[in-house]
Amino acid sequence: MKRLRVLGQVAWWLLIVTVFVMPYAQLRWWPFPLSSVLLLAMFTAMWRRRAWHELGLAMSRRHVAGVFVAWAGLWAAFELLLVPHVSAEAGVVAAHHPWWVVAYFPFQALNEEMLLGALLLFPLVERWGRPLVWAVGLALVFAALHFAMYRYGVMQMTLAPTTLVALVCIGCVRHAAILLAGHIGYAWALHAAWNMVMFGSAWWLAAEGRRLREPAVFDAFLGGSTMLVLSAGAAILLLVLLARNGVPARRLRQKASS
Repeated sequence: MKRLRVLGQVAWWLLIVTVFVMPYAQLRWWPFPLSSVLLLAMFTAMWRRRAWHELGLAMSRRHVAGVFVAWAGLWAAFELLLVPHVSAEAGVVAAHHPWWVVAYFPFQALNEEMLLGALLLFPLVERWGRPLVWAVGLALVFAALHFAMYRYGVMQMTLAPTTLVALVCIGCVRHAAILLAGHIGYAWALHAAWNMVMFGSAWWLAAEGRRLREPAVFDAFLGGSTMLVLSAGAAILLLVLLARNGVPARRLRQKASS
């Protein structure tokens, strides 16, 4: 009986992972919003009332409002300030995708923040402490996964060293934001706004009329000195705050009572 229970749990988690990765196959009949709905339903069936806490979605109404304000503000700032800078610095031009394609990216960010953010970070910190170590350590893993995916995957392209450093910094920002807030809201706002801008268009190298592949888009947005400085500055600031403040006590109390 115990063996069957273990096998059932393994099968359940394999199904969760399958639902998570399916949209990345770019199948029109399986978009990111469908995975979001199914993941929430599956975790709710598994954890009941604990599900939103475990997924980093337990937020007050004030925090929910703040998250959506942050998302809209970051999206506007990236569109108005970042895109012109990247276009001038990297010599690229954009061909915007239809709105319904751009609308998928908030759901992509939600799925990734739930599974690769809350479900990784919170159990590690709640079990072993040391939030600063986990925030930085998982940021290194975050960058390494991007490197491996593009270098050894189908595209066979290597990200620029400055892009990898910026990815580590952004990973630190993301993880520190999750731990400081006690939920994934602000990390999702940053992630969703960024992906809507970076992947919401097809990018072309103006001088050659050549469309950039995804790793080259990463290099265009993150490989420049400006983004490196900004991401490093944001990472240092949030890591200092994390070192001083740690994980909110209410988060740990909720875990202890669940």
